[in-house]
Amino acid sequence: MLDPRELSPGFQELPLEVQSLVREGWQADDERDRQLVLLRVADRKLAILHALLLFVPVHALVQGLAPLPMACAAVVSAAVGESWSRFHSGQVATPAIAAVAFLLLELPWFPSNPFRILGLLAATGFVAMCAAYLGLRRELRIME
Repeated sequence: MLDPRELSPGFQELPLEVQSLVREGWQADDERDRQLVLLRVADRKLAILHALLLFVPVHALVQGLAPLPMACAAVVSAAVGESWSRFHSGQVATPAIAAVAFLLLELPWFPSNPFRILGLLAATGFVAMCAAYLGLRRELRIME
């Protein structure tokens, strides 16, 4: 398979040995790009999984196991995990995104039980602290 870059006049003027080295460099770059795409997909999946494992159980403790709230929690947590991955959030942005999303998730069910404000605030704080740890792990994973 002929690479379109090989048709350029500058490439054609190179000696055969140099052409083979350039082709090897192009192949190495392409392989690195494929590995980078795989790493991004794995990071996205892991972020969504972390958000699901954080939001759904806490939401179940606050609101119970009703099907509609649980489905909403799953959708919101998937969106939160996607945003963590897309924005490359770290130790500061991860809990901020999680706390805001969790509060917005709980607001539709709040008027039915307004006396649970302390429980809601404690659950939001717990989500934020756990998300801060996850953000720290995301930052440390970059260095590994």
